Amino acid sequence: MRIKNSALLISLLAVFTFGSYSIAAADTLQNAEQAIAKKDYSTAIIHLKNQLKQTPKNAQARYLLGDIYLQTGKLDSAIKELGRAHEYAPDNTSYLFHYAEILQAAGQHKKTLAILQNTPLTDKQQESRRQNYMGYAHLRLKQLADAKQAFNEALKLHENIMSYNGLASLAMIEQEPDLAEQLLAKSLAIEADNPNTLQLKAKLAIFNKQYEQALTLYNELIEKNAGNLILYLERASILSILEQDDRAKADLDIILSKVKNHPQANFILAQILLRERSFSGAQAAAQQVVNVMPQHMPAVLVLGAANFALKNYNQAEEYLTIYLSADPTNLKAQNLLAYVYLAQNKIKQALLILEGIPAEQRNNSPLILLTLGSVYIAKGDTPKGIEILSRAQALAPDNLDIKKRLIAAQFQSGNLDDAISELEQLSASGQVQSQSNYLLIISYIKQQQFAKADEKVKQLLTQTPDDTTLQNLDALIEQLKGNSEKAMALYRAIIEKDKDNTAAYMGLARMAAIDSNWQESEQYFKQVLQINPNEFKAYLGLVAVAEKQNKPQLAEQYFLEAIEQSKDDIPSQLVIASLLSQWYLSKQQPEKVLALTEMLAKQHPDNNLIRSSLARAQLLNKQNKRAERTLKNIITFDKSDVKHRILLAQIISQDPDRSDEALRLLDDAQAVEPENQALYTLKTALLIRQKHYEEAILVAYDAQKQFPESILGKILEADIYRAQKDYEKALPIYLQSYQQQPDRKILSASISLLLILNQRDKAISMLTQAIENDPEDTDSLFKLASLYHESQNMDKAEQYYNQTLKYDPNHIVTLNNLAWIYYEQDIKRAVTMAEKAHKQAPEAAAIKDTYGYFLVLDGQYQAGLEFIEQAAQAIPQDKDIQYHLALAYEKLGQRNKARTILEPLMDSETAFSEVEKAKALYQKIK
Repeated sequence: MRIKNSALLISLLAVFTFGSYSIAAADTLQNAEQAIAKKDYSTAIIHLKNQLKQTPKNAQARYLLGDIYLQTGKLDSAIKELGRAHEYAPDNTSYLFHYAEILQAAGQHKKTLAILQNTPLTDKQQESRRQNYMGYAHLRLKQLADAKQAFNEALKLHENIMSYNGLASLAMIEQEPDLAEQLLAKSLAIEADNPNTLQLKAKLAIFNKQYEQALTLYNELIEKNAGNLILYLERASILSILEQDDRAKADLDIILSKVKNHPQANFILAQILLRERSFSGAQAAAQQVVNVMPQHMPAVLVLGAANFALKNYNQAEEYLTIYLSADPTNLKAQNLLAYVYLAQNKIKQALLILEGIPAEQRNNSPLILLTLGSVYIAKGDTPKGIEILSRAQALAPDNLDIKKRLIAAQFQSGNLDDAISELEQLSASGQVQSQSNYLLIISYIKQQQFAKADEKVKQLLTQTPDDTTLQNLDALIEQLKGNSEKAMALYRAIIEKDKDNTAAYMGLARMAAIDSNWQESEQYFKQVLQINPNEFKAYLGLVAVAEKQNKPQLAEQYFLEAIEQSKDDIPSQLVIASLLSQWYLSKQQPEKVLALTEMLAKQHPDNNLIRSSLARAQLLNKQNKRAERTLKNIITFDKSDVKHRILLAQIISQDPDRSDEALRLLDDAQAVEPENQALYTLKTALLIRQKHYEEAILVAYDAQKQFPESILGKILEADIYRAQKDYEKALPIYLQSYQQQPDRKILSASISLLLILNQRDKAISMLTQAIENDPEDTDSLFKLASLYHESQNMDKAEQYYNQTLKYDPNHIVTLNNLAWIYYEQDIKRAVTMAEKAHKQAPEAAAIKDTYGYFLVLDGQYQAGLEFIEQAAQAIPQDKDIQYHLALAYEKLGQRNKARTILEPLMDSETAFSEVEKAKALYQKIK
């Protein structure tokens, strides 16, 4: 039959065409699924791509293709295809959850939240699962409160393992291992061998530093789940911690054979190779990490360290600078960058980094002191370098690197390894001089290589048995080895042959002091001084003995004798004088420090080091005018002296009429050290004090120009606007600077301005975020608690007050404020808090008042009255305290006294917080 109707023809053709097409599509997908089942991924990909050429928006094909990419380690491609599957079939929960899983695996937690947050599901189990995925995303973003809420919401809908595990992870983050263990027990009660729960149990074992237990769990998990790469990764991490590096690398090889660019696996490998000093391998592995995750800062740090070891100093500097831009206070990175600059002979840059580290951190870190000492030696200031290295050694007496560097400095050589190696070779060949032999033995002793030192001494004594220096070293080695009797016998044998051998007497004196034989020790030290009156160590030994016997006058006498005896040896005299000054200050005798420095200045009128000590002693004794004259003498003789110009400027600037003079001094200092950032800060502060804001702004702009990578200039600009009360201008600068370089001081300034500008909600939000990033920031915790307290949000206030106490249990105001929160609900608890606050600040009137008031409310009337009376005496004008006093008298039946106190309060026009309570009490007793 011939069809004449063209429209009908077209419709029939369409039916046949699309019908055959649909069958073909189904066949293609079926072929792909069959190939996937056989793990023939190449064939499956061909089928799926052919399908997508015909139907690009086929969600199932996209989903299958994404899953194949995931199985074959092509993470980016997997994310792309699964994302399209979800886009084309947004109602398909399988696609949604698989996409969420892959995003979380890739660390794209914000994107995970974006696809999940606005898609609530009607099915309870599905909605529970959605909440769980959101909980894990919040957890990875350190949004702990949101994570906890999501997991709890999921549990309300359906008791499940995923929620318990999420809450257990949260408990570990919040340092609550016992709670984590309880939650994991609940999870295991649902499914005893759930691999995810057992995996978390292993992580809890790691948290508790039970590495062997964790390793056992991972071994069991991997045996049952041999294809799970994450388990291999986590086991490799433990093996690395246990320094079982070969086993760790075997696990990492399994991962990297399947996913060559796996960032976490490559990072662990980089750390191991760095530890093994395989620097090229560490560099290559870390580079793989940053290729995939450019913001992986730990890998950037490894790249910095590896390139430094490979002497690629420019690359090392680049990587370490990038790392420090993200974590500017990391001591390890700062120290390493300083080493890089030292290797490049950029001494100023190295000093700028090291001296920019807060003094407390710098002086308590032996490794930073090691670097700083090395920098000063490279600068040519060997004495200062040795002094710093000695402090490093005192902090870490077993650190061989520090010992080697110190000996190298003493050798006046830049490389101790070469120096000692050369000494050993010369000694073995018999070409070495006696002084070099002594130095080699002392080097062994300083490194606590007593066996080597002993062997060398014995060898040399066979050649020169009458060498008393070797004999003393022999005795010292025996002493250090703990053979006291043998050491004393050796010292005495030396003295029998050489009556004037001071080293042997010093050895006996030290040993007697160790045994607390003070009189014997004193006799030996005095014997040394009879032989050699200039042996200053003997004086210091006598000082120590006198101190041990609680004879301060005698200790002072020995100090002064040493100073007098050393008047022709200025360096030694200054060392002893410095020790005596510290001793005077420990006895709270600053006037004696001044007398000492004045004496030294008379003996050496042209010595600037002594003048400097004199100026500081004068300031210590509040003799500012005299200190000013002394400092002017110093800078007159040294045009390049910056330190004393700054000190003089600080003194002069206390007089508002002399601000210009102080500024000139700072300008002079800046001409010498234009890179000294502290000078910009000092100049700005001085100009602000003078209210010369336009000039101050110019200094801030200059700082921005000189240090474009630093926030210094911007902070100075904000400080100026703040001083002018132009808070609208200051605030954005503080906020921008804080984003660039989070700092507690900048945060504090920002919060102050937000509150001034009535932006309380933003202040609360900023503090909350700051605490998430730095949970131990007690200042922010307290401020946030106070803001909630002022807003009468007592639950939140209590929460953050308690967090403050977690890190600072003796925070006085927090204890006091918590007492006020508790007193209406639980007066006993309020009294306990108030008592703790009072113990921390027994003289604080407000604290006394709180404690006394709550004691009265608790029925302890007499005890409470005593504290309130003390507070009222200290702050008689405080009307709240007066009310508390009246209440205490009323409770004790002394109504006349109470009435006398309350009557003036009733006539007062000034409001106070407890005025209504005061009125009620007055009505009761009038």
